[in-house]
Amino acid sequence: MANKTEYGLAAYVFTNHLPTAVAASERLEFGIVGINEWTPHGTELPFGGWKSSGQGHESGSEGLYEYLEKKLISIGGLSL
Repeated sequence: MANKTEYGLAAYVFTNHLPTAVAASERLEFGIVGINEWTPHGTELPFGGWKSSGQGHESGSEGLYEYLEKKLISIGGLSL
């Protein structure tokens, strides 16, 4: 249902079950996926959306690969 939108900048997954979070994040068609956090980020990592949320990515070496779909998956509060 989440992928039915024409936009794809950011999505968020909140769960205590890491395998569920990883599986969901891999299927989401968004450029940024936050797991258990509201502000997924990384200054040195790519920033960009999928679909109608823009073209290309900024920052990081990934900026060179503007024709590929990339995704930032950020997991907050992880205790191992």
